[in-house]
Amino acid sequence: MISGTDYRYLVPLHPGVLGDQPPAPVLCLTATAKPEVVADIIEHFQSKAGVDLLPLDGGASRTNLAFEVRPTNKASKLSDVMNVLDALLPAEGRSGAVVYCSSRKETERVAEFLKSQGVDAAHFHAGMSADDKQVVQEQFRVGELRVIAATNAFGMGIDKPDIRLVVHADIPGSLENYLQEAGRAGRDREDAHCVLLFAADDVERQFRLTASSRLARHEIGAILKALRRIDERTKKTGMVVATSGEIVRSEKDQEFERDSATDDTRVKTAVSWLEEAHLVSREENRVQVFPSSLRVRSVDEAKQRLAGAELTLAHRNQLLAIVAHLVSAPADEGVSTDELCGVAGISPGALPKAMSTLETLGIARNDVAMTVFVHVGVASSSAQRLAQASALEGDLIALMQELAPDMDDRTPVPLNLSETCQRLRDKNHPDVRPDAVDRLVRGIAQDGRSQDGGRGNISLRRVSRNTLMVTLVRPWKTVRATANLRWQAAELLLTYLTGRLDKGVRGKDLQVETTVGDLLAQLNQDAFLKTSGIGDMTKLMERALMWLHEQGVVTLGKGLTVFRSAMTVYLDPAGGQFTQAHFAPLEDHYGEQTLQTHVMATYAETGLRAMSDASRLSEDYFLLNKEQFMKRWMPGMGREVRRQTTSASWEAIVEKLGNKVQQDIVTDDRDRTNVLVLAGPGSGKTRVLVHRIAYLLRMKREDPRGILVLAYNRHAAVEIRVRLRSLVGDDAIGVTVSTCHALAMKLVGASFVGQRAETEDFDGIVMEAVRQLEGEGLSKSEAEAQRETLIQGYRWILVDEYQDIGPEEYQLISAVAGRSLEDADLKLSLFAVGDDDQNIYAFNGASVGFIRQFEEDYKARVGVPGRELSFHQPHHCGGQCGDFGGAGSDEG
Repeated sequence: MISGTDYRYLVPLHPGVLGDQPPAPVLCLTATAKPEVVADIIEHFQSKAGVDLLPLDGGASRTNLAFEVRPTNKASKLSDVMNVLDALLPAEGRSGAVVYCSSRKETERVAEFLKSQGVDAAHFHAGMSADDKQVVQEQFRVGELRVIAATNAFGMGIDKPDIRLVVHADIPGSLENYLQEAGRAGRDREDAHCVLLFAADDVERQFRLTASSRLARHEIGAILKALRRIDERTKKTGMVVATSGEIVRSEKDQEFERDSATDDTRVKTAVSWLEEAHLVSREENRVQVFPSSLRVRSVDEAKQRLAGAELTLAHRNQLLAIVAHLVSAPADEGVSTDELCGVAGISPGALPKAMSTLETLGIARNDVAMTVFVHVGVASSSAQRLAQASALEGDLIALMQELAPDMDDRTPVPLNLSETCQRLRDKNHPDVRPDAVDRLVRGIAQDGRSQDGGRGNISLRRVSRNTLMVTLVRPWKTVRATANLRWQAAELLLTYLTGRLDKGVRGKDLQVETTVGDLLAQLNQDAFLKTSGIGDMTKLMERALMWLHEQGVVTLGKGLTVFRSAMTVYLDPAGGQFTQAHFAPLEDHYGEQTLQTHVMATYAETGLRAMSDASRLSEDYFLLNKEQFMKRWMPGMGREVRRQTTSASWEAIVEKLGNKVQQDIVTDDRDRTNVLVLAGPGSGKTRVLVHRIAYLLRMKREDPRGILVLAYNRHAAVEIRVRLRSLVGDDAIGVTVSTCHALAMKLVGASFVGQRAETEDFDGIVMEAVRQLEGEGLSKSEAEAQRETLIQGYRWILVDEYQDIGPEEYQLISAVAGRSLEDADLKLSLFAVGDDDQNIYAFNGASVGFIRQFEEDYKARVGVPGRELSFHQPHHCGGQCGDFGGAGSDEG
């Protein structure tokens, strides 16, 4: 079933795909497929596969459905949903209603509210387990649940003909999606209602949600750079084995989940576009087990040994399936772990345990190959890193327990990373940084998890860049005991791995080949571990190996796929960059999505005025071509529909500036810019800076977490936050507004909480941050990796009152912006405002000289007074435009 522009990604079917016979030339369309889409699909199949298709159009009209648009707002939405249910869902019987919401969190909120009102309701979204989904679907199908609050993950394949009502609590991203979801109602051909609750603010929310799933060109380029950096770390073989979570360095979700669904999809999509550009190629991972690992000669012999083992019938059958597959495989050809998982019906994470059981019973040897890279005989060797990580984690656990000794499994407690770092510095860990604490806390959260991803010893939720909410799942005694066992196992494994190297060899990332069975044997032979009551030695081995990998003590290569869903990527040795030409098809697709959201908003606004007109609009959308439809229903909106925001937002952010020069500065659309805006007192410099941030958020849809704003003092920072929030509301959440000193303290993990003012060394902290950002003493690749970790995904840096910065702040801004870096892709775009005729903090080291250096520092061009503003030849307007001018650069 095809809708919208999905035809771009169709791959024609060839004989054998669906069986022995070629597929029949039938094109099954949704009711919302547009004529030009159908024509393109037919042409696509004809040219690619020589298949002639005959489209069958059953029409888009469902006469038994009554459509309606009702106004709502954020405060009244829950009660408005309830009112619609009261009015339109039959009180008796087992018929049902679906309330579609735009996010998982909102489905849960709506369902809880409805239950509190006495409605038999539940939520449904993609984040639920398969079992929970099935239970909810079945209860809804048979009528035990009358209402489901769901994301668009609900609906496909649901066999419930008597849905009498579909409510959209949030506006969907397109008219196609709306009609498909509304079409779940009245499948029995009886009368049903479809109600859209519309609030203008919801359109901005939809733009934000759509943008969050998109990939920018620089993000795809960053994935390519990350892959090359991993390759450089592992001897430049051109082959990279890594998980999505390792490739994408920044945490995108609020929850600390390893390889979240969003990041995994985005990384794999980026790799696919890199493949399209012929910059990489991806291969299915084929970690292998060889038939020679068997210690029995037949399946019958394996059955005899399994018969006496205390195993469930299901587990016994899984093990027999593995043995049977190995017995039948050619002796000189390996069998992939994916194949074994498939024949046994187990997950990749369960395979090491299955092979361990076969080894324990003398049926097979666990020879799943592993490649590990270690550092020996050099500064910061693997042994030193292990000792440092273990000692730091031990003190961290003690500190967390000291701060919250009575924490329980219901009450989360905040953990401030900077303050925690400072306390650990006081415990003789002078080099600790927030990212190191972050990694260790993640590791503790993974301890104790079952193979199906259950809860660990602690659970985590990020509430800001610098604060985590920690919930204790198991007692502190268990947390420490688990960590001790992991440290012991990690030391044994590292000793074994380094012992396999030739005597006297020294270096970083030395390659060691081994097997899972050999590693497991090291733990099974240890007297301490054998008497520790460990129920699953395979699980301990896996956790210890992954912890060593997570903390940078070792790097897992080929064997990473055994424990995590890693991908194997081969880099093109010719190199090259992901260019705008490569990105153009994806950019066109995103432009179509933006248009569809504007069409959906126009439908809703029309429906509020006259539903009959909205019905004609929806019919015309699927009958007319784009030019005809726009002329009839959205005349004069050709420019507006390319913006990822509403006309009201554009008016507030751009038009209300009322100054052409200011508007041009704010709406600069170049991908990489360095701009200094110079103007006198009272001319609106800070206003322009705030509107520029709002433009980045609303029109360019930049990730708010990628925007850093620096103000001279806390009062100015608060003023910027207030102004920004009044312009864009919740879209401002995630933007960092800070002073230079506060930023430096956060970067290095320093805190002066509880210390006397005279002991504070702000400038020293700033310079330490500069040294770490510049990677003092590190190799180029190590310095780049450390800087990326510290920068935490910032792409834009905006500075207020640039004339008031001193030498230390100047160096910090330069280091954050990446002024001295050779690679333009690593640099941030810098936007600063200032007054070169005013400097009230000269006594404190501030100097307008840094304004005069801006041209040279950031390759900005000097403008000529009196000329019309142009960012390719910017100017200081000399008072002709409200004393407002600028200097800019095309270079990154």
